[in-house]
Amino acid sequence: MQAGKPKLIKLIKIARGVLDGVIKMYEEDRPYLEISTQLLAAQAALKKINIEFLKLHFTNCVKEIYAQPDNEDNEKNLSEIIGEISKLIK
Repeated sequence: MQAGKPKLIKLIKIARGVLDGVIKMYEEDRPYLEISTQLLAAQAALKKINIEFLKLHFTNCVKEIYAQPDNEDNEKNLSEIIGEISKLIK
């Protein structure tokens, strides 16, 4: 098992719990602002999870680049990294 896997699974379960709570709040006709606050919390949790997954991916890409500096896939790996970073900063 990867070192960070339990941490990521825990974060995903927390986000799922927040979303389950949103469903329950809506079913109970809770105020929309309370629901909105929980949705913002879910978005923040999902963003944090995504960043962790991207860190893992980027780390693997960089390791491959250093392990095989003349590999033709290195340009593709760098393009993927730049593309994902561009999405995050929009």
